Amino acid sequence: MASFGAAPDDVLAEIICSATSQWPEAPALLAAVSRSFYRVAHTTPSAWNRLALSMKVGNDARSLNKTALWMDRSRSCAVEVEVSLEQEAEGGVHVHEAVTSLLRAHSDRIPSMKVRCPSQAAAATYFSTLFPDLCSAPPGLRHLIVEVAPETGSKTRTSFQLSLPASLRSLHLHSSAIPSFPASLDSLRELSIIRPLTATPLTLAEFACVVEAAASLTSLNIQSRVAGAFPCDPVVFPALRSLTLRANHIPRLLDFFAAPVLDILHLNDLDSKRPRASAESCDAIWRFVIRSAGRETPRTLGLTGIATGEDDRFAQCRGWVTCLRRLYSLEEVRLAHTPADRMLTLLSSRYRVAEEESTEQDGEFLCPRLRKVCTSAVPCEVAARHMREARPEVEVVRLAEEREGLSREAPDIESLSRVPSLSDLTQILLHQRTHIPGISGFGFGSAFDIARRKRAKSEEELK
Repeated sequence: MASFGAAPDDVLAEIICSATSQWPEAPALLAAVSRSFYRVAHTTPSAWNRLALSMKVGNDARSLNKTALWMDRSRSCAVEVEVSLEQEAEGGVHVHEAVTSLLRAHSDRIPSMKVRCPSQAAAATYFSTLFPDLCSAPPGLRHLIVEVAPETGSKTRTSFQLSLPASLRSLHLHSSAIPSFPASLDSLRELSIIRPLTATPLTLAEFACVVEAAASLTSLNIQSRVAGAFPCDPVVFPALRSLTLRANHIPRLLDFFAAPVLDILHLNDLDSKRPRASAESCDAIWRFVIRSAGRETPRTLGLTGIATGEDDRFAQCRGWVTCLRRLYSLEEVRLAHTPADRMLTLLSSRYRVAEEESTEQDGEFLCPRLRKVCTSAVPCEVAARHMREARPEVEVVRLAEEREGLSREAPDIESLSRVPSLSDLTQILLHQRTHIPGISGFGFGSAFDIARRKRAKSEEELK
């Protein structure tokens, strides 16, 4: 404790901010350690940038005092708010009016919010209380995550209404039901709808209602089972850059979209064991590319659980050749939970322009801009060797190895001379498994000490 008390204020501030990134209650707890921590904690507004509230019955005074303290100590800094609602015994939800009013008064400083609701009715009640007048709602909230607990014992299709400000740009919805929005979300750019697989299948009409309220999406993620009638006319998303579909009936759902500037397309077929699944998915991707932009989209294609014609015959392989030929701008292919041998064979063979027949001497490769193929399974040695010999510029890696390479990437020598960032200090506090000289700690020889001495030397040279 004596060494911590003698530490400079900027070191204590970095420690408190780093602890806050892991636990929102850290500034109030560390302020009780010593007078030095108390002084630094209450004079560092960035340490109070996360507020976690639990709306429980009988916890009103504590929640109000906590909200007032966080808003006062954070000064003009942005505050990320996390609210957990609790179901009352009568079936309603407890919404503290004073706390909600205080959050609404500071909503211009709340760019991000996460709300956990015990039911759909609780979500509708809370957001109608938080934003009673959408026309005069402050344009502060940008990112919102709504988690609604699944309705147990109910098999009927239900819906609820969410009152959200028009300034919202990112919405992540974890709910068994799809809400309706009283106002259009013209500023919404990122939409994620994640539903449990046991929930009632989503109809395209319900999804269309949500999409119509957000016509300027750049990222769309749908994870749900789908059912019901599908309209014939596709919907054009002029700004969509990323599309992720994890559902059954992937071909029918993909026919709903047309995206001229799409960069990332990831398909996860939950019904990949059905007959002719590979051929139907292949034809759907081909139709999607034709509708969207011909040979200019997408740049990354992810296939999960979708085979590429290994167990069917020449017709399926011929269809995948026709499909891949349209993906002229494709740079990366990601295959998960599916054999990669056939895909590697297709990509490493030459094909004539007039017909889908491979040759050894003439013809051209499919996807000429391809640079990386990521697979979850280990490809056979013959397919991998053929790929290396035919197209050495294409890197074939496993998805697990790629993640491990990103997580184990060590800092370079130049990074030792810079001032430690918040992420560096976070790793120090979490006790890295691998000790890197010049990184861990704050004593002699640490990154902090090196940066401090270099700053002092540079200041002397300037004088």
